[in-house]
Amino acid sequence: MLYFSIALVIISTEIILTVLYMYRTFHPQGPNGMANEIEVETLKEKVQALEDQVSNIRVAQGMRRRDG
Repeated sequence: MLYFSIALVIISTEIILTVLYMYRTFHPQGPNGMANEIEVETLKEKVQALEDQVSNIRVAQGMRRRDG
């Protein structure tokens, strides 16, 4: 009986994951329709912020080299 319960849990988990995968495959934009565009804009902003931080670090390192 224990083996039957374990097998049932594994099979139901596989079915749920398959349904979720198929839903994601056929509906890539998400439930609200504009999810990907919003995510892309957010990611672009984050990348820009990181590029600014890297630029500031390079400037600071250059200033240190000139001082010492």
